[in-house]
Amino acid sequence: MLFFDRLIEAELNLIVYLLLGLAVWCIYTFDHLLDARQIGKHASTFRHAFHQEHFKVLSIFLGLIGSVGLILALNLLKINDILILGLGMGALILLIFILLKINPKKFSLLKEISIATFYVGGIMLAPFFHNDLGEIPSYFWLLGIAYVFVAWFNTIFLGVLDKETDQRDGLNSLALTVGEPGSRMILNILLALMLSFILSLYLLLNSFAYVHISIILIMALIHSIVFLQGSKNKDAVRRKLDASFMLPFLLLLI
Repeated sequence: MLFFDRLIEAELNLIVYLLLGLAVWCIYTFDHLLDARQIGKHASTFRHAFHQEHFKVLSIFLGLIGSVGLILALNLLKINDILILGLGMGALILLIFILLKINPKKFSLLKEISIATFYVGGIMLAPFFHNDLGEIPSYFWLLGIAYVFVAWFNTIFLGVLDKETDQRDGLNSLALTVGEPGSRMILNILLALMLSFILSLYLLLNSFAYVHISIILIMALIHSIVFLQGSKNKDAVRRKLDASFMLPFLLLLI
């Protein structure tokens, strides 16, 4: 969110960042609790096994933290539109979760792109409503599209990494629907589109956006290099991909 905050100088206060953190934790935990319940045996991955082992405690915390976040949002957010739109996005995320649980194979193509789109939409929401600009500039949306490309690549790539454990645990992903070769072909196409689009932004936008373009380009390059290297150490790959999304913190130095 800092990426888009600094991009249009929205100057968000810390409470907005806190609310986003609470919302993300609730979505993440809810998703993993659903997976933990769906898996009929001991989960193959640590994160799912952790949610199985602490299912009741995490469910209680999910209810408490979700309630606290909602109360804080109702009382502290100054703009009603962000609350309404945020609740609407939350309802859509819940609907997609339900569809994926009801018929995971049929809606598997929806999983990765919806995760990427809602993730980026979520971090753009507060900067969009809290800025003092008369009109949102085009570079806000163009960099949003670039961010979706990176997030989409990330979710498909993680699905490939988790293919074997997902199959053992009865979970679903694009990699299991189209197979690993098909997923890697999609990733190669997406890689070319992602890098081409981001590089084109240097020509389309003025120099004031170059720092933001460079940050998103480095994130994309990290994903591309890790993917092309083909490392078999899945934990190391996941850590590198996760770490790349911390790069917008560099904006704190500017």
